[in-house]
Amino acid sequence: MGEKGTKYENDVEKYCNLNDNNSNINGITCALKAKNDPEYFNKIVRKH
Repeated sequence: MGEKGTKYENDVEKYCNLNDNNSNINGITCALKAKNDPEYFNKIVRKH
């Protein structure tokens, strides 16, 4: 989800937002961020 050509391609930041607890689908595009950034999980662990 979030990859070019998918339904959420323009909403990656909206649906992978560590500060948003209001959306029931928040997190759906985080796999794309993790795929594109090898340090993604290190960054979110440090942040929270």
